[in-house]
Amino acid sequence: MKQPEKPEKWGKARPWILISAPAILKNKYFYFVAALFILALSIASGNGSMTVYYCGNILKDMDMMTPLSMALTLPVIIGNCFVPAIVKKIGHQKTLILSSILMLVGFLIVAINPHSGTFAIVGTLVRGFGNGAIFACGFALAAIASLPGI
Repeated sequence: MKQPEKPEKWGKARPWILISAPAILKNKYFYFVAALFILALSIASGNGSMTVYYCGNILKDMDMMTPLSMALTLPVIIGNCFVPAIVKKIGHQKTLILSSILMLVGFLIVAINPHSGTFAIVGTLVRGFGNGAIFACGFALAAIASLPGI
């Protein structure tokens, strides 16, 4: 199949990075989304590496690794099914605030009794719902922030 001809007015094509980068860097939401992802990914990577230490040294039960991992993963999956409806009802900003509150409550539940496996699982479940919504909203905001003129 033959490629269509470029219109004369286009001239030389500029690389997309030279067009997009200045527009993205001028966008005030770009820095917010970047900070959101840095924070969310730091929490996610910290959780993955600290769970081994937490189960081995705090709970003294390495068999808790699987339940704790599932307690974080399942709420993320389930919660992401409801994030679009929540965002439609209350907006991105309030959804992110609610998600942050859920994550904080989850951490506080674990802090009540850090040596209890039950508290750890309940707190991680609550934190999982907040974590999923933060990532879902973050990716949606990243798409919005990359639009020119926003």
